[in-house]
Amino acid sequence: MKKLPFLAFLLGLASLVPFFVLASAILFFGTLGPVPRLALALLSYGAVALAFSGAVHWGMALETPGLVPAAGIAAWDRPRLFLGVLAALWAWGALFCGLAWGVPSGIGLLILGFIVVLLCERRAWRAGAIPQGYMLVRLIVTIGAVLCLATGLGAGEVPLSV
Repeated sequence: MKKLPFLAFLLGLASLVPFFVLASAILFFGTLGPVPRLALALLSYGAVALAFSGAVHWGMALETPGLVPAAGIAAWDRPRLFLGVLAALWAWGALFCGLAWGVPSGIGLLILGFIVVLLCERRAWRAGAIPQGYMLVRLIVTIGAVLCLATGLGAGEVPLSV
């Protein structure tokens, strides 16, 4: 099985930068009062990140057998394609709920989505259907994203006018 390229590892970690910047801004500026626009930015980036985490599985399903071993992996193609679409739909639903019913509702759904995607990926990893090193990146990114999203749960208390 081919290892995850080091650049992919670095870029995966770099995807946390907007999470950390927004969460830090919410924590800092939140001491002055509610910061719904920052929470909305966090919600929006979280939705994009969750949708992308699903898109990774489309790439794996459509990749030539160089990334993962060919034997027995074709059975994982259909679940990968479904996970890719479901993650994007969940992210869109979370964003919509955040806009319609308040940012905290959308952030809560994103947190749940990140955890579910990680659990699905863990199952595939245990079956050998995910490249070496990928689960470490996903675990770090998921923990970082969930912790940063959690900072936005109390930040969007002021009604938004979009």
